[in-house]
Amino acid sequence: MKGWLVGAASLAAAGCVPGSVLFYDQPIDGPYRLRALADAEEMHICYERQNGACELRIPGRVTAIAHDEDFIVAAVRPMNSADEKVYYYVVRDFDGPRADAKRAVRGPFDQSDFVFEMRHHGVPAPNLVVPRR
Repeated sequence: MKGWLVGAASLAAAGCVPGSVLFYDQPIDGPYRLRALADAEEMHICYERQNGACELRIPGRVTAIAHDEDFIVAAVRPMNSADEKVYYYVVRDFDGPRADAKRAVRGPFDQSDFVFEMRHHGVPAPNLVVPRR
């Protein structure tokens, strides 16, 4: 029983990482943040709740971002691939502190499929390159 409580406490603490232990933490827009816990290879986009927990929205190694009033967009290199690039976007109208991220997050898309999404839904191109520290 004691081991279970320690494990549960560890998982709860992982969602509430204080800013001082983050490798990188930068606001994008509204509650969305660009964060890395250990190094730039883990750069991801999360949704920050009022209690400070930041829930994952776009995983992988984010290399470029964009946003407008409707979308948060990222170009991502998956963790298991140095050459592949995929694209994700978050539909902000479907997202929130109690939202199901599966409904709000779209992707991964390859480049041609993402171009289709841009043309048909007005998704902006990720053009702001994420710094590597």
